[in-house]
Amino acid sequence: MAFFSVVFLAAFMWVGIGIMILLFIGTFILQIFLSKMKNPWAGLILPGITFGFILLLCTMTPDFSTAWIGLSRGNIPTIIYLLIYFFFRKRKKKSDLVLQTKIECDKKIE
Repeated sequence: MAFFSVVFLAAFMWVGIGIMILLFIGTFILQIFLSKMKNPWAGLILPGITFGFILLLCTMTPDFSTAWIGLSRGNIPTIIYLLIYFFFRKRKKKSDLVLQTKIECDKKIE
């Protein structure tokens, strides 16, 4: 009987890890989608939420060193979201510039 409970707990743990991985991948895909939107503020939603949540958690710690460690380690997803945001905004600006110059060249030809 104990063997089955250990197997059940191990299977439950692996399912939980799989769900967490899918959630992380889903949020990264959502961040890419938000970063590509026309509104530049949309891509800052997820970094703002993660930063605010980590900041809220770190204000509940008893001392400064624990808060500093939690803040520095907890904001790794925020940094990743911001890197995704700046990467895709830069690509969008380049593609918009190329499209604009193409339109201007076509107008000059006509």
